[in-house]
Amino acid sequence: MNGDRLPGGVDDDTGADYVLGGRYRLISPVGTGGMAVVWEAYDDVLARSVAVKVLAAQYANDPQSRDRVRHEAQAAAALSHPNIAQVHDYGETRINGEVIPYVVMELIRGKTLQQRLKDGPVLPGYAMRVGAEIAADLAASHAEGVVHRDIKPANVMLAP
Repeated sequence: MNGDRLPGGVDDDTGADYVLGGRYRLISPVGTGGMAVVWEAYDDVLARSVAVKVLAAQYANDPQSRDRVRHEAQAAAALSHPNIAQVHDYGETRINGEVIPYVVMELIRGKTLQQRLKDGPVLPGYAMRVGAEIAADLAASHAEGVVHRDIKPANVMLAP
């Protein structure tokens, strides 16, 4: 993921040298979006792998962007559904004088729906099952007053 940088010049070659919040050791980037990079990380305190969503450098020092990410993390942390990744933590740390906001989530091993669709057509039953599970997730979110606002195949993880 060349060019994916955390503030302070942290990229995919050197990111593993960083520990956020004194406990989340970055291992490697696993995805990127418009505003963030998601890293596989290791929680040294609880001895487990996690996903750490780090706000992209161009948004990291913007207080409104940090507030938005924090509010999204708080809303997502209130959700409990088998098909919604659990939010474990939110934090901000400084690296090279820049604020680094991050959200720690359950690490879902697998590929995105977008990656699966690139492999070729899916059977109708599979498509209906995935669609029904996405609809159930959205219903659970909406029941708690949470609207995702960015549902797309690249944001749907398919666990093995």
